[in-house]
Amino acid sequence: MARSRSIRQGLLRNLLLVIVLVGGGIIAVSLYAARHMLESLAREVIADNLTVTEVELQRFFEPAAAALRMAADWGEQGLLDDDRPEKLNPLFQPLLTEFPQVSTVLIADDTGREYMLMRTANGWQNRETRVSEWKSRTRWHLWESEGTKPEVLWKDQDYDPRRRPWFQGALRAQVNLVRTSEPDDSPRIHWTKPYTFYTTQAPGITVALPFGDGEKRQRIIAFDISLTDISRFTSSLEVSGGGGVAVFTSNDRVIGVPRHPRFASREAQREALLKRAVDLGWVLSKEAHDALASRNSTIRAVRFSNEGEIYWGQRRLFALGPERTLWIVVLVPEKGILGTLVQLRTWVITIVVVMLLIALLRVFVLSERYSQPIEALVRDTDRISQGDLEGGAAIDSNVTEIRQLAEAHERMRQRLRSLVRIEDDLQVARRIQQSAWPDRIPYVMGFDVDAFSDSADETGGDTYDVIGYRVDNEGRTIALSVENADRALLLLADATGHGVGPALSATQIRAMLRMAVRSGTSLEHIVHNVNQQLCDDLFGGRFITAWLAIIDAKSGSLTSFSAGQAPLLHFHADAQRTEILEADTPPFGIMRDLAVPTSAQRLMKPGDIFAVLSDGIFETTNADGEQFGTQRAVDVIVRDHEGTAGLIVTRLRQALAQFAPGIRPLDDRTAIIVKREQPLVT
Repeated sequence: MARSRSIRQGLLRNLLLVIVLVGGGIIAVSLYAARHMLESLAREVIADNLTVTEVELQRFFEPAAAALRMAADWGEQGLLDDDRPEKLNPLFQPLLTEFPQVSTVLIADDTGREYMLMRTANGWQNRETRVSEWKSRTRWHLWESEGTKPEVLWKDQDYDPRRRPWFQGALRAQVNLVRTSEPDDSPRIHWTKPYTFYTTQAPGITVALPFGDGEKRQRIIAFDISLTDISRFTSSLEVSGGGGVAVFTSNDRVIGVPRHPRFASREAQREALLKRAVDLGWVLSKEAHDALASRNSTIRAVRFSNEGEIYWGQRRLFALGPERTLWIVVLVPEKGILGTLVQLRTWVITIVVVMLLIALLRVFVLSERYSQPIEALVRDTDRISQGDLEGGAAIDSNVTEIRQLAEAHERMRQRLRSLVRIEDDLQVARRIQQSAWPDRIPYVMGFDVDAFSDSADETGGDTYDVIGYRVDNEGRTIALSVENADRALLLLADATGHGVGPALSATQIRAMLRMAVRSGTSLEHIVHNVNQQLCDDLFGGRFITAWLAIIDAKSGSLTSFSAGQAPLLHFHADAQRTEILEADTPPFGIMRDLAVPTSAQRLMKPGDIFAVLSDGIFETTNADGEQFGTQRAVDVIVRDHEGTAGLIVTRLRQALAQFAPGIRPLDDRTAIIVKREQPLVT
């Protein structure tokens, strides 16, 4: 067993040893390992810039591909069937605003019919193409901002979307997919080669994806992505030693120029795009091209001579898809790295020598000054670790950090005493809260349901549940189900206050409902029994507002009951109006003999939306003291009523964040959105 030493002796010996070893090691490395450091530094600089560029390209391209799949899903749902600009612009204008790299949205079919939405520097443009009807004529809509009446123009253009590379390439990609993959594979995204856009004459790349809407025609949706942002990023990267980063296509066409005086202006960057690498004029001679074309250059940085100067370089493959790849290239002149290395070595040696002398003088004083109070803190810590949380002797030290450490040690002791008492309660409450919300929203045919709940504290007084179940021919419950349920019982409950107590109360009502569903109890009996039980359990003036409803796939109806939960919002799609409903009775837990009205079924027509929001949403208050209110919630539903329930939930949360940015909510926020789906087009 090693001989024990005091902290004083340990500090003295180890500090001296560390100083000598670190100082000697740094000096030795600086003097004798310059070449190794040069190679390591070159490879590190190149690898870091390759990784940074790769991550930036992923952040540039992947969101556009994800948005394209989302838009194709809209098409699968029939949201893109009506391709008039007034119908599609509300869907795609927010998308182009959210993804600035996407400049244009195009939707075309194999009859030559096309819709185009393009964002310009002055506003927005639509182009409508109907080759079979209008021949070479195209109709344009031009406007500056939302709410502005568009200017309509007719132009003669030799344009057919079916001849564009993105349309033909997307069709070829699906043919190849059928030949090489399983029949049930999803459509493959097609990335075109970089080319000059037909409309804007700007360099870019188009990503396209087919989608089917049930009709006997082939439809393609595509996004135009401008490549100028890639050059703006690569030309801003300052590589150590005067090097640079560039991005090329697989056939050596430039799509990202390096940092170089030649490309200081945006115009120069744009002129260089899509040129051959050897025509770029940036240290890409034949020697450099041959060195980077070797297999080793894809594995690690290679050293080569370029026009009489030594360079380090490496390239890395970046895959957009199975049929389209890019190359990231980083070049660094060796003399630039050497200059940095020599300067670094000089500074390191100087600093090490000076610090070694100072450390030798101070180590003796510091070991004494630090050891005594630290030893006392060690004794106190050992005592606390054994469960003794009583106060110890005061720590006497004039060193600020040690005094702060002693004060923090005392605060830790006091808080440990409190935490030990409440930790178990918090853990139980947290588990109960988290288990109350459904992991998946059950699917009821013909309905689209989504919900969310944001607690103001660690545990909240709001809860929601969606309980799907199947029934037999007589309407009796067979089993709970999350897929293809015949019916679903929906709950949104808000217990007074927020925190551990209300969270447990809200969870209690959820548990009672699940038991009631399993037993096949009617909605009227559920309401009566829940109220009776809560009257027995709640005390001190507490109550729970709740909304319960049953949606039925067979009848397409929603049977709703509200105990103090209001207002309820019913958007009627056919009339384009929102009906605001009040509660049926007072909240649960107040009156034992609650007058439960006979449940009335509401027929949910296609496109109808039923929204239930807790008071934490309506009462959200901004910095000016203004509340979010009912009308803003109605505006969100009306504006996005053509979207899915999930989209409405997202837009509602975005509206709350924009209304009160940076303000912590004072109450829990919970919402359930029920939308009657449109029937499938056959």
